[in-house]
Amino acid sequence: MSAMRIERLIEELDHFDGRYPRQLVEEAVSLQREITPRLIEILEGIADNPVRYASENHFANSYVVALLSYFHEPAAHLPIICAFCIPEQPRDEIWGDMVTETLPVSLYHTCNDQFDTIKDLIADREAPEYVRGAAVDALTYAVARGK
Repeated sequence: MSAMRIERLIEELDHFDGRYPRQLVEEAVSLQREITPRLIEILEGIADNPVRYASENHFANSYVVALLSYFHEPAAHLPIICAFCIPEQPRDEIWGDMVTETLPVSLYHTCNDQFDTIKDLIADREAPEYVRGAAVDALTYAVARGK
């Protein structure tokens, strides 16, 4: 699959028209190996400049986190944390309820059964409160699954 097709796929996921783009998501899943580095780059871009990302009206971020979580991609773990540990105003615009609804499972799925970064996030008093709470929930999932 060409890099151009991956960019076009991400562009299509970045456009919100009120409908779930099942075919696009299925295509992204089928391109897991090829698309994963680009998805991680998007998270890094959010962490590097969240105000710009929020002001440009992007929507792919939701699919990015969902896909990387679905892939159980360990390389996405720290970029997910960084992308959610941004200042409150752009965080609310970019992530909304995903901080409490999606982030816990994403942290759990991407940690590769290594919980030190999640524990560190919980203990980090500088980290956003709801992000720390999501980390607590992620550990709860791990306990519930016998990890």
